[in-house]
Amino acid sequence: MELTIEGVVRRITKPQEFTSGKRKCEIHVELANEKYEQIIPIEFWDDSVDEAIGMTVGATIEAKCYIRGREWRKDEQQPYRAFMSLNCFDYRINEKSVKEQVIEKASNQQTQSSDLPFDL
Repeated sequence: MELTIEGVVRRITKPQEFTSGKRKCEIHVELANEKYEQIIPIEFWDDSVDEAIGMTVGATIEAKCYIRGREWRKDEQQPYRAFMSLNCFDYRINEKSVKEQVIEKASNQQTQSSDLPFDL
């Protein structure tokens, strides 16, 4: 099953290397346009790890992911536990230029100071 996620990169984890030779890195994405803060991990595997490390915190990302799930139980006494992961297979970074960031920051400051009795 595929899922497209849009949001802002909030953190990039340190890559893990397994004895099998596989590598994994997670980026934590804050979902866009949500009422409450929602941060979810997206996994990058093997060759994609280098691309994930090179991402910029604060960049907007649109990621296409495969949803994967599995069950696990330690012994016969304990109930099953279900795990889910999002494995990225394609993504697009929508980084703003420095000029766009400055303009956005300036417009935010003007709206915050609009309660003053005079214009700046």
